Amino acid sequence: MKTFLFSFFAAFLTIALHAQTIKIKVTENGTAMAYHNVKVFQNGSQIGSGQTDNGGNVSIETSGLYGKNIDVEGKYQSGGTKKEWSIKGKLKLDNSNSIHIKLEEIGKDINKDFGNFGKSNPTPNANASSVSKTDFQRSIKEIDGMMSSFDKAGKAKRMAAEYKMSSAQIKELISKLPSSFDQKDVAIAAYQNCTDKNNFSTVTETFMSSITKRAVEDATINKKD
Repeated sequence: MKTFLFSFFAAFLTIALHAQTIKIKVTENGTAMAYHNVKVFQNGSQIGSGQTDNGGNVSIETSGLYGKNIDVEGKYQSGGTKKEWSIKGKLKLDNSNSIHIKLEEIGKDINKDFGNFGKSNPTPNANASSVSKTDFQRSIKEIDGMMSSFDKAGKAKRMAAEYKMSSAQIKELISKLPSSFDQKDVAIAAYQNCTDKNNFSTVTETFMSSITKRAVEDATINKKD
């Protein structure tokens, strides 16, 4: 019994020592972004979540914070009002694990950093080439073998830009990405060179979030030229 209690206490102490609080404030043009459901990610894995209060503040407890670089996703919906945002590769916590996210400042760089992502009229690559089944599977296997989610995303984005792919191939490609940010980005970019756009709904149906699914649909199959 003593051994069990000692082991339990040791495990509890270990968790307590590693547990940390991330403090995030979200504003846009000086206005607090209240009641946004916020998720925090590192290396493509979610490490915590919470909802902002009236002041746009949220404290998120996590036991898996490694370093100061984080990715953040936010969603808000009230009646017919919807808002969704995601920030990847730009955020770094201060020494107290706090950060103030100003959406108007981040928004200036999203299209520049993510290429077609977020644009209303992403353009196809005229130089995109067809990919053989052998080369495609070789690339998929290469992504599977990568440890870093950033490396996985980088490879997938290059494939989306360089190759003409079928809806089935695009669906398989995004399934290899652990981050919903990257899945959405790659799906939208790959659509421009999709060889069977009439079947692209099989890709959008894989998104579990209705907001993300709608965002992909609006940028692809629902987009008016």
